[in-house]
Amino acid sequence: MNIQTLNRMVKASYYAPNGAQLRKACYGLMAVNSRRASMNPAVALEQIEQLPKEEQVKVKTEIISDALIQSSKIDQAKFDSKGLRDIKNYLKENNIKVENLNKEIKKADPMIVEAMKTQIHGVEEAIEVTGQVAKARSFEEILSFLDLPISNFQQGYNNFNWYKFHVVMGGLEILLYSLIIIIPYGVSVGVPVMTTVGISLLVTTIGLLYYSAEVAINYYFFGDIQKLIETRMAKIESSVLTIPFKVLSFILKSFGWILDKVTSGLKGAWGLFFSKQAKIAMLSPEFKRAYYNI
Repeated sequence: MNIQTLNRMVKASYYAPNGAQLRKACYGLMAVNSRRASMNPAVALEQIEQLPKEEQVKVKTEIISDALIQSSKIDQAKFDSKGLRDIKNYLKENNIKVENLNKEIKKADPMIVEAMKTQIHGVEEAIEVTGQVAKARSFEEILSFLDLPISNFQQGYNNFNWYKFHVVMGGLEILLYSLIIIIPYGVSVGVPVMTTVGISLLVTTIGLLYYSAEVAINYYFFGDIQKLIETRMAKIESSVLTIPFKVLSFILKSFGWILDKVTSGLKGAWGLFFSKQAKIAMLSPEFKRAYYNI
């Protein structure tokens, strides 16, 4: 739709029964097609907020879903070389599926977990140490970089796999703890407070997934978070309008690659809204007369 046609629509809109909505659609379409809109996250966000609620839901859901899916891929690739790949291999070899991982983590021996907590600090270190344990082939390897309770060591001496399982699950429990402990802060401010932008995004939107934080984090690191999102799409759509403006701003500023897609989605959303309003207006003889006489 060219600018001349939109201007004619605006002038004739005062004769349409839905004149205010038609003008809103015209101005929105003009704005979203401007060069400034395609390069400025703040402008794009303003245009999202001006959309009707139904269209806002579609655009915001796409932003959140795409950002989570892509950031999960980015973070998995980033941490694979730091031990995440070894953890995933261990889970696969032992037939531990991501949807059941939380149950397995809860089986970790409390004494081992407590001993590990004093030696592991933060997300990256939890992944690195757990990855080393996951590929260890002897008690000596594990004990060369972890000072663990000797009583537990003796209990599992004749069963290396038993011992290794508890240490790996203990490391994953600490990883979850390292993330979950600051989720309330991440949710409240919507800014990067953790190791990566993607992980920060995960905690700021975790309530939308309507799952426990542990399950969402497990899918984010060890599985395909797109599957989790697809199963909770109705929940996301029903709640996405509650996401603070600053969280969406954070996403667009942090994920430059998503802005082009958002702009394209905005054009589609405003185009659809315009089409609906134009059809209503065209049913009015007064509007048609005014439009064709301009």
